[in-house]
Amino acid sequence: MRFDKKATIITGAGAGMGKAAALAFAKEGAYVIINDIDGASLNNTASEIRSSGGTVTAVEGDATESECVNSVVGKAMEQYGKVDILFNYVGGPAGLPSQPFTQDTEAKWETIIRLNLKPPLMFTRAVLESMMKQNYGKIINMASGAGKTGSAFMAVYSMTKGGIIAFTKAIAREAAPYNINVNCVCPGLVETPSFLQTYGGKPDLLDNFKKSVPLNRLGRPEEVASTVLFLASDEAEYITGQALSIDGGQVMY
Repeated sequence: MRFDKKATIITGAGAGMGKAAALAFAKEGAYVIINDIDGASLNNTASEIRSSGGTVTAVEGDATESECVNSVVGKAMEQYGKVDILFNYVGGPAGLPSQPFTQDTEAKWETIIRLNLKPPLMFTRAVLESMMKQNYGKIINMASGAGKTGSAFMAVYSMTKGGIIAFTKAIAREAAPYNINVNCVCPGLVETPSFLQTYGGKPDLLDNFKKSVPLNRLGRPEEVASTVLFLASDEAEYITGQALSIDGGQVMY
């Protein structure tokens, strides 16, 4: 198994791409430490991992709060004495409506900035020193195609995801001398539960989404998860500082 006994932290593991990654890492032998603010969803993920024979520790909490970050990383260090892999998934517009930038409120800006930037900043800082000491680590951040091209009516969201890309590249340079790889993934339109909840009742809009993708379909959470696993694997040892699009060809760079 590719990740046998690798201590792996995954934030936002209660649903969507975070859950898919947690299940996939556990299947590959990782010791998975998962976090989500939704305790019921988090426990469901943990139950699925255990029922398939995987090893998991679930820590409920708000990943934008330092107390939660310290608890998650502390559990990993207490149980395994290390953190080998970090997948910073938690974030997103959290159901906030897309609208013209001139109609955005400062409160909405603050919510999106807090959700998308604070967790990866804090979790990365919390694990980086121990990764440097062990001269090994893999960090994968969740960005978005919007961070590369900008997305109309989602200006602040696009800004934060572009910030994640820049942050990834900066930390990749700092961490490279310590054999630590830092990359980010940039999904396009993916059929997560939250996506389907928002657009599932709008078949015409869903059809237009699919037509906007050269491969003529939406992505699946498992496809993003498999890319995250690749970036965390030994096969990707010479890849760092990259923002990899997983979008069916919407962004050709």
